[in-house]
Amino acid sequence: IRLGPLSIQPMEFVKIALALYLAYFMSTKQQLIKTFSRGVIPPFAVTGLFCFLLLLQPDFGSAVVLAGILFFMCVAGGTRFIYIFFSLALACAGAMALAIAEPYRLRRLLAFLDPFQDAHNTGYQLVQSLLAIGSGSFFGVGVGASRQKMFYLPEAHNDFIMAVLAEEMGFVGVSIVMALFALLFWRCYRIIMGQRELRDRFTAFGITTILVMGAVMNLAVVMGVAPPKGVPMPLMSYGGSNLMATMLCVGLLLNFSRTAGAWTRSS
Repeated sequence: IRLGPLSIQPMEFVKIALALYLAYFMSTKQQLIKTFSRGVIPPFAVTGLFCFLLLLQPDFGSAVVLAGILFFMCVAGGTRFIYIFFSLALACAGAMALAIAEPYRLRRLLAFLDPFQDAHNTGYQLVQSLLAIGSGSFFGVGVGASRQKMFYLPEAHNDFIMAVLAEEMGFVGVSIVMALFALLFWRCYRIIMGQRELRDRFTAFGITTILVMGAVMNLAVVMGVAPPKGVPMPLMSYGGSNLMATMLCVGLLLNFSRTAGAWTRSS
């Protein structure tokens, strides 16, 4: 959305809004959460509305992200397993139908399975990413010495920044970054478990889920484990909207960290 000289990607803030809504719903409707009409339909309807709007763009990958947030929040909130199972089965069937119905989605899926079969077209970006990772070897080619970022690897500053990092700093550099993310997520876990109020715990969990999904999905795409999807790496990828949304998430978690620390000391 263009706002004068600025442009905003609404999806980045929709993730936070959905996590806050689901946290509120799961915490205030605990006695109804295991019922279908009042515990399952409302959160699924809200998430489905957001996903429908995203599919109209079309933005299939972002709809999958929102569905993932709903899935993890339902698991944490205590939704009956049978409802989650059937919802997951329907979602997978719908995703396959959407992928088959649109030729470009099917081409991207096939390119993900064997990117080198069409290395100059649909598999180009993933092939260049794998070449960057392979070129880095153990210690990398040196900071700033990446060749793939020189117009070979598309979105090298954004979605595929980890491929450039792997080329310049090698396995050692990527391992350090992954260790730092693991430390961050461990702290998030401690913050979640340190909340006394159920609503605060669900909110911290939802915000953490956004960060974890962003990091895991970005790494999966860069390494060719998942189909290509424009998911930025939190705290690393270029992008104004994503950076603002990420900092909002971190700010909320820092606020919850103060609460968790005070409760831990008092107990």
